[in-house]
Amino acid sequence: SLSVQKLRSRQKLEIWNFRYLICAVIIGGVILKTPYNIIQFNKDAETLEFTRLIQEMKPNSRIAYFLDNDQKSSTQTISKINYIYLPLWYQAKYHGWADFNFAWFLPQIVRYKTDSVSEVTGMNYGNAIDNIINLRSCKLYDYIIVKTLLPIEAIQMAMVNSHCKEMNFEIKQQGHWIAINLREK
Repeated sequence: SLSVQKLRSRQKLEIWNFRYLICAVIIGGVILKTPYNIIQFNKDAETLEFTRLIQEMKPNSRIAYFLDNDQKSSTQTISKINYIYLPLWYQAKYHGWADFNFAWFLPQIVRYKTDSVSEVTGMNYGNAIDNIINLRSCKLYDYIIVKTLLPIEAIQMAMVNSHCKEMNFEIKQQGHWIAINLREK
């Protein structure tokens, strides 16, 4: 009977050791996966294209940012959602101000003055063409940034058919990223 008790306690110990091993493997995987994702995101072609695009932009600028539903993520990253906060990268690195439409509510909720509310609010999430055409005013912005698979001609046509037609604009492209530099006529 003593050996049966030893055997049972040894089995319980082995079960607990196995559970600890599984937990350690899961935690280790998560710990290793996070830096791996960061490295892959930083080396990703679309991230590098965005970096090159904003390097050509003037600092201290106000930008509007639109994503298209047709956007895709590269094979390096997990999700297209990875690119949603890149305008804030410009904002932090170049001391600009980014208004972007990633959902159906105000991009920066903590704005209380009505004269500083974003022109990007209440728009059609995922449709850059409609969002450009429906901007109430382009005068607030120095740049409009779009991540899209659409041809650059479609963006040019949207600009011509929008309130932005009151302004001069120059379009630059890096991969799936388009920057529209807005200037007064």
